[in-house]
Amino acid sequence: MVWINKFIFILIIFFYQTSFSNELNKNEEIYFDFIDFNNDDQISFEELEQSLRIIFQLSDFNQDGLISKIEMNEIKKIIESLK
Repeated sequence: MVWINKFIFILIIFFYQTSFSNELNKNEEIYFDFIDFNNDDQISFEELEQSLRIIFQLSDFNQDGLISKIEMNEIKKIIESLK
């Protein structure tokens, strides 16, 4: 449950930094749409939990229920290659 709180905190900081703009930029739209599973232009706590579970499962390459620094570095490389 601690990781959910940290994820929510990160989202709050992310959206706070961009709250001075009236509209979401392209990257923010992508993040929002990724979390908004039912496409109702609102993010529920359940959708947030579900997206976090998906991200965690995708990041945990060896499926041991933990994300190591090595796995995190691999995720970082994948994300950077997509830019």
